[in-house]
Amino acid sequence: MLRAVEWILTGLFSIEYCLRLLAAPRATRYVRSFFGVVDLLALLPTFLSLFIAGTHSLLVIRGLRLLRIFRVLKLALYVGEAGMLASALKGSARKILVFLEVVLTIQLIVGALMFLIEGEESGYAIIAVPTGIVASEMSVHRKTKVTTRHCENCVREGHDSDARFCKFCGGSLDPH
Repeated sequence: MLRAVEWILTGLFSIEYCLRLLAAPRATRYVRSFFGVVDLLALLPTFLSLFIAGTHSLLVIRGLRLLRIFRVLKLALYVGEAGMLASALKGSARKILVFLEVVLTIQLIVGALMFLIEGEESGYAIIAVPTGIVASEMSVHRKTKVTTRHCENCVREGHDSDARFCKFCGGSLDPH
């Protein structure tokens, strides 16, 4: 099934490549362009695997098809909002840079502290600390069991087993 989908997509990409060659005013210029080379490299491995044994390792190059996404991103230049977003990003570039510097500095300091505390062979704090935090939180939630009792006023469920009043509307949960 996946092989059939692969050949269908390869066929569609091949047709598109040929149409681009036909539509381009200078086909050789397109073939030598960045996206022309990317398109060709994305198609060749599949066809080479038909004729030359052992070229299946070249199929990884098919990932170059993802670079076609950049073509779609070039269309964003024609949208007015994209220009506004670009100018906002350009205006806040220094603030973003300062933020990234602070984050990287904190990461460097915490990483150095962990190395000093744990030593070279031990990296268990990265696993143990969050696991302990999650486990203690789970034990807190386990103490209060949620039931399917519903409130007579708002008809909502999910109240704690020892609750006497609705946590949503405040109505009494005791049937009188």
